[in-house]
Order: sequence, then structure tokens, then C-alpha cells
Amino acid sequence: MGGANRRRRPFIHPTADVSPQARIGPGTEVWNLCQIREGVVIGADSIVGHMTYIGPEVKVGDRCRIFPKVSMDRGVEIGNDVFLAPHVVFTNDNSPRAWKTRDLAGIRWYVEDGASLAAHVVVLPEVSIGHHAMIAAHSTVTRHVPPHGLALGTPARLVGWVSTEGHPMERTSRLRDRELWVCPQTGEEVEIPKEWLEGKWQPNPFSN
Repeated sequence: MGGANRRRRPFIHPTADVSPQARIGPGTEVWNLCQIREGVVIGADSIVGHMTYIGPEVKVGDRCRIFPKVSMDRGVEIGNDVFLAPHVVFTNDNSPRAWKTRDLAGIRWYVEDGASLAAHVVVLPEVSIGHHAMIAAHSTVTRHVPPHGLALGTPARLVGWVSTEGHPMERTSRLRDRELWVCPQTGEEVEIPKEWLEGKWQPNPFSN
């Protein structure tokens, strides 16, 4: 039993700068030259790639994959099973100036369970991404992306829908208040409400 407990301890690389006020879950790995600030909470079995910056009070769920050189500031909340590719950035000011610092109190970004952000994605302040959504590489996300949404470009625009496994889906029926989309590869069916189609989706605040 003692050996099993040791294996479940988090791994912190000797060069990582992890605040003693941060909480790192069992089985999580924090790699070289990361900085993890005070108040951060990271769940179990996640991986934080080298040179990643995680600002004060950021929350990260279980089984996340955070690849090298990701940057997220105070107010970012990441769900479970989220994929953040290299160089994903959550910016904290829409009108930055060298002589001022934005007060981030109450500012939030939510990335819901199972979402994937490809390399070099930039997410602007107070923009959230729904569960199992997918954002293409080099996109700049300027407004909310609904669950299962596929978004790309600068600014990112919604171009389709993806399944839980990340495959493109096809529409099979259109009703008054929703559409039904199906994954040809897995057979998964997803109902897309009218609000999502019209860009009216709003995130549900959560806490990991």
C-alpha cells in the first residue's frame, strides 16, 4: 500500500517553481521550468508541460494535458479532460498599456470538460469554450464557443460541430428549436439547441 501511495503523489520537476500555496493533485506531473502561482488548484492525473505559466488562483481539473509554454492568468478555470496544445494563451486585457494593470477581480474564462485548443490559440478576456468544443490552430477566440463547436480563424468563427471523440459530425434533421447531428464514425448523436446555433450560448460557472 505504501508503494501505491508513493506512485500517486504528484511529480514536480526540480526546476519548476511551484508556490507552497498551490495544490497539485495525485498523479499530476509538473515539468521543467514551469511556474505555478499561489492559490492554483490542479486536479489528479494531469500533465503540465515545460515552461508553462499558471497564474494565481487558476483552477485545472483532472486528466488535463497542458503542453509546453501555455500561459493562463488569474480567473481561468479549466474543466476535466481538457487538451491545451503548445503556446495556447489566455490574454487578460483587451486594451493593454505599459503604464496600467487591469484589475482581474471577477474576470473569468471557462473551458469546459473535454474541450481541445490546438497550438497557438489565443483566447481573449472573458471568453469561454463549451464542453467537447475544438478550436483550430492559430485561431483567436473573441466570443464564446458552444459545446461541440468547431471554430477556426482570426477572429474564430463557428464552422461545424464535432463529436465527443473529436470527429466532424453531419446534420441529420432540423427541427424548430434544435438540430440533430450525428458522427459518421462512432454513431454518436448530439442535439444542438437553437441558442447554440444563434451564438447565444453562455457558460455555466463551475469550480474544480
